[in-house]
Amino acid sequence: NTVLAVSNALTEINQYNDKKFYESCSIIDIAHATGYKVHWYSNQGHLGSADTPVTLIANTADVAKWTRQELNQVQYDESLLPYLQELDPTQNNFLVVHLKGSHFNFLNRYPKSFTKFGTPGKYDLELNYANSITYTDYVLEKIFSYAKENLNLQAMVYFSDHATVPDKRRSPNFEGLASVRIPLFTYFADEYIAEHKKTYATLKQHENYYWTNDLAYELLCSILNIKSNGFDEENSLASEKFRFKREDLRTNNRKEKIY
Repeated sequence: NTVLAVSNALTEINQYNDKKFYESCSIIDIAHATGYKVHWYSNQGHLGSADTPVTLIANTADVAKWTRQELNQVQYDESLLPYLQELDPTQNNFLVVHLKGSHFNFLNRYPKSFTKFGTPGKYDLELNYANSITYTDYVLEKIFSYAKENLNLQAMVYFSDHATVPDKRRSPNFEGLASVRIPLFTYFADEYIAEHKKTYATLKQHENYYWTNDLAYELLCSILNIKSNGFDEENSLASEKFRFKREDLRTNNRKEKIY
């Protein structure tokens, strides 16, 4: 799920077209074409057979690093935070931070000292999951605060690749809509809003629209104010031309409706 979701989210490929991975633009390509220096920092896998498409995208960045390449131990997502200091605030930077988030086993996704619910170190699926969500919020706050204070943050987008149901075992099979209902948020600095009033206003208008994350590429293209033959504006949640209604959207590689 991770590889399919991430590779589709960051390229032209989606459930509604028949484009191939090897002939599709990625958001990294688009950012490069518009003059950004691209950084990719990941707490996920690297170059395993299951990770290869995502790794191929990541390796087109100017800087691509994985925590597991450097330290052979359990890595919490906050181990990505020091990498932010590598960004030069005088440059136009496009940053991808690939978190581990709440992948099972939830108990391994946060330090014992961060336990907010239940007993530190005790296996309890629902409480461990709640702690992992809280920890992800903490890491996102750290990324946001550092970027705002040190990197002239103009826009930030967060979404999950897929969801999980805490009390169900992992399965390669589709587990229903609860396994794909994900969070999405966007943040824009006042300066960005002043310069891109239409984009911001359109997203506000679409706040309660349904959306699938294989359309994240188009959303990011709109935020970067891209005009390209590698960008279908009708797929962008930030465009007035956004063509999808709830009944049009699909999940599970186009096999399932989302209602």
